[in-house]
Amino acid sequence: MSKQRNGVRDPIWGLVCLLAVSACLLLWHHYGMNRSLRLTAADHYAVWSYDDRDAGGKSIATVRKTPSAIVLHCKLNPEYATPYCGFSVSLSESTHGVDLSRFSTIALDIDTPETAKLPVRVYLRNFDPHYARDGDPASLKVNQMQYTPHREPHPFVLPLKIFQVAQWWIGSHGIAPSDSMPDLRNVTVLEVATGDFAMAGDYTVSVKSVAFHGKWISTLQLLSTILALWVIAALLFVTGSILRSRRAVRAIQREKRELERVNAALELQRQELETAATHDDLTGLHNRVGLRNSLYSLVLQTRENHGALSAIFVDVDHFKSVNDRYGHLVGDELLAELAAFLKGHAREGDGLCRWGGEEFVLVCADTPLQSAFNIAEKLRVLISRNLWSNKLDLTCSFGVAQMEPHEDIASLFRRADAALYHAKQNGRNRVSYSTGAIIVAMDRAA
Repeated sequence: MSKQRNGVRDPIWGLVCLLAVSACLLLWHHYGMNRSLRLTAADHYAVWSYDDRDAGGKSIATVRKTPSAIVLHCKLNPEYATPYCGFSVSLSESTHGVDLSRFSTIALDIDTPETAKLPVRVYLRNFDPHYARDGDPASLKVNQMQYTPHREPHPFVLPLKIFQVAQWWIGSHGIAPSDSMPDLRNVTVLEVATGDFAMAGDYTVSVKSVAFHGKWISTLQLLSTILALWVIAALLFVTGSILRSRRAVRAIQREKRELERVNAALELQRQELETAATHDDLTGLHNRVGLRNSLYSLVLQTRENHGALSAIFVDVDHFKSVNDRYGHLVGDELLAELAAFLKGHAREGDGLCRWGGEEFVLVCADTPLQSAFNIAEKLRVLISRNLWSNKLDLTCSFGVAQMEPHEDIASLFRRADAALYHAKQNGRNRVSYSTGAIIVAMDRAA
């Protein structure tokens, strides 16, 4: 019952632990796991200005670094249809840029004159060999967004997904639809420029910082991880259930094999056992059939508890002379009296039976060889000193053996019987015990 309760509690505790881990991961992701990349004037990135003079306009742009900002001075000239000026920041000296897709938001700290209401455009230029060429800045994908700084808080935080690919770049470079989506996985250049519909005039744009923020693990990655943990836990639970079921089946099979071995060992003279009762009429003790019924539980209990099981064979010395001298009635009376004597000195839980004729068997559970020998020796002394009916002197010989690992009952009984035979051959009224193939006879106490 305890194992069943433990089997029920284990999945429950596992479920509680898994729920706790999932909750902790979600809370950690919400309040922690933060990563950021901040670009300022103090960074050693290359910076250069550009304007519409390359396209035939007359706007003039200059850029300089101060301790607190990158400052763009722009003189927009209306002679060009869409005048512009701006500056670029090189994030990499090669085609291997910065992976900004790992971030989720951008924070812009950009100042413009409040009276100018100048719109500002931010570009994140991405390199991909599918569409860009090394050494050709114009081929870098134009991911862009526009806002008016003096209308927004400082810093202005917005999601990176707001960036879109410029349609003029897609058209001028013949970009395939599969490459026309925003891509921030390899940004090599950051640009800040004047926006659409900027009025002619002199402007100053101060970029104090551009910061990117995100999580070390995206929400999708986190949920995928949690889902994987639940799937693994479910697989472990199913595997554990299968293993427990297999162990239970193996235990049942072992019990079945043990029962078959015990039945085979005690199947002595099958036709007699089929018709015999469970008790001996003369002594009231179990006969062989009766012992078989109780022996299975003794063997099973011993194996489950990893205990010791011993057998003691008892045989009355010179019993034939008693029958010859006093008659069979006296001999039967003596056997009944001896059976009562043995039953009175047997321990609760021991198996006692009349094995046949003047021979008895005492099976002792949880009793190693030395303890069984001591029991036999005590019985031998008590029997020899007891006052028997008809003033008869009575002694018995004993054979003792302990069941060895992987030994069956039939083998145990054969060794105990051999030890008994050894005791009778060596003078009777003594105890012999068997240890494997060795039989030892002990001298009688003085």
